[in-house]
Amino acid sequence: MNFPGIKEDCETFLGLFQATDSVRYEEFLTIWKQMKFNTIFHGGMRNLESNRFSRDLFSVVSVFFLPPYTFQIRVGAMYLLYGLYNTQLCQPKQKIRIALKDWADIEQFHQELVTAQHLDAVYIYRQLRRMRAFYFTGMPITLNFKSQKSIIPEDGNEAFLDVKDKISDLITTETLEEIMNIQEHYQKTKCHFSADKSQPDRSLSLIREDFTDNLQSLVEEFQLWKQEKKAPRTKTDDEQEGTSQESEVRLIASFILPKGLHANLSTHLLEFFVILIYILGFRESKTSGTNKIKNLQCSDTGSQIQAPPAGSDGVSAYGG
Repeated sequence: MNFPGIKEDCETFLGLFQATDSVRYEEFLTIWKQMKFNTIFHGGMRNLESNRFSRDLFSVVSVFFLPPYTFQIRVGAMYLLYGLYNTQLCQPKQKIRIALKDWADIEQFHQELVTAQHLDAVYIYRQLRRMRAFYFTGMPITLNFKSQKSIIPEDGNEAFLDVKDKISDLITTETLEEIMNIQEHYQKTKCHFSADKSQPDRSLSLIREDFTDNLQSLVEEFQLWKQEKKAPRTKTDDEQEGTSQESEVRLIASFILPKGLHANLSTHLLEFFVILIYILGFRESKTSGTNKIKNLQCSDTGSQIQAPPAGSDGVSAYGG
């Protein structure tokens, strides 16, 4: 990249868009006008220099349009590519370089937009396709005779990266099966110390017997919540979220703890996690049986796609 400051400006723009916690085009347009980002091309450059500048600018922004960046950052990068493509001063217009290996990710991203009913984002994407803004290539960058040692890969902003789903990595089918075997062994051990060998004493019932089934249900609800999180948010959603946090905590506690024990959450939830860690400590112990676990997938949609208002900045959804 021969033009310093491009990456910093783009990251600043995407950081402001990320702070809106929205993927609406209106939010992007507000930031675009506030930063007067269309003037980025008004540097008094000659034609050849302007062409190189536009290509470098597209190459920087297109990185944020691809994984592993978050869904919101990718939408913001797509909006930014759309605005920059329409406001560039090059004639003919410089195109956005997309490697063939990345096209599958872009098509999947488009399907996610359609599924989540982000109609404004779908409209902008289809406008880019209609204007033939993408230039499909074999490699992300132009190959030349530079030595490999002189090509330094640039690191993206870590704040824009998509957070890894640690819950799905931690609680897998094998983990649930192992927890079930450990719980079965735990139940047998309690029976051994009880007066009635057929069932454990009630004083030893510190966790619910259907703990594994409830844990599986919570994981499925979490996956569903992740899908719904990609849907557009409204002010009503934010108000409902604030009032339902306490009820959600009590609901989770009722799944895990015995009846009547989840009234005092501060004490018994702590005891639950201690017990869970203690149970997982039996990982190296001998477990009996090979029980199998059965098979463990937006609001503000709007009725019509309305193009954002046109302005002198040249980023109307009509490509003005």
